Amino acid sequence: MNQPKKKRWIFIAIAALAAVSAASFVFLPLKPEPLYEGRPVSFWIEQMGWRSVQGSPAPVPLNVRAWEAFSRTNQEALPFLIATLKASPPLRDVLVARLRPVLPRKIAARLPLRDYPVDFAKAYALSAISRMGPDAREAVPALINTLTDNQTRIRHATAYVLGRVGPDAMNALPALIRSLKDTDSQVRLSALDALNQIAPDDERFLSTLGTSLTDNHKQVRFRAAEILLGSNRNAQALFVTLTGLLREPEATDRWRAIELLRKGGPDVTIVVPALIERLKDENNRVRGRAAIALGEMGPLAQAAVPALRETLKDEYSNVREAAAEALKKIDPDERY
Repeated sequence: MNQPKKKRWIFIAIAALAAVSAASFVFLPLKPEPLYEGRPVSFWIEQMGWRSVQGSPAPVPLNVRAWEAFSRTNQEALPFLIATLKASPPLRDVLVARLRPVLPRKIAARLPLRDYPVDFAKAYALSAISRMGPDAREAVPALINTLTDNQTRIRHATAYVLGRVGPDAMNALPALIRSLKDTDSQVRLSALDALNQIAPDDERFLSTLGTSLTDNHKQVRFRAAEILLGSNRNAQALFVTLTGLLREPEATDRWRAIELLRKGGPDVTIVVPALIERLKDENNRVRGRAAIALGEMGPLAQAAVPALRETLKDEYSNVREAAAEALKKIDPDERY
């Protein structure tokens, strides 16, 4: 690179950093950061890294006190933990990260990236807040904002924390309902559980469960079905979902779906055809459970009688016994 061009790149980099520094100074928050041992949140985030020690097989914390700062669970620590959830990388670091790929290599080398592990700090802060339970209600507004964090694990942990706060996190309902459409299935699952802990009977929550019943992840569908069954809202969409879950590839999933159906009451008879199908399942435990579920429906499962008669010939005694008992309950006056 010729000298004039090199100087121009250096000037661009310095000017950009100077502009960021000036902007940082002008837009500094008026409210001072909460302190721990006389140091602000930003200082302790920088201290959250790891360092290698000769003779040690694994890295050790850069500063043990930093990890302690983000692990406290007393009320005095809550403002510090809330400020951590609002933290973001310094503007200077953000700009350097964006400039380095486009700058000449030698110039980029003069702009080293600093380690500012804000995500580690947030994860530790969320863990501490979760252990505070309802006492962390003051953190709810910050937690609502953190539900949109760009890190999946942070969004997942945030939904879990809101559930731990419980009914005092009622203001988070709209945000958690939006999280039911998160791109990550674990976040959606965590949001479902949180909503069920905060407002299990709230119509805003229950009316959205239909979407979760058609989720592309089976664990979300299972959880939505469990919640709806627990609320005694046996909508047709619920049984359509359970019918689909009866055909899952894993035998344990099919068995679990039958167990859920057994909690469904009289309305569950609409899945009799699917349960009849399970009497020929490759897994004997599933076949036996299907027979038990049909028997519990009593006369409402009359359509299953021919299939249950065939099941009396099953090679497994547990299945034969379940079929015989089911036939007695469905048609007690008939001898089989």
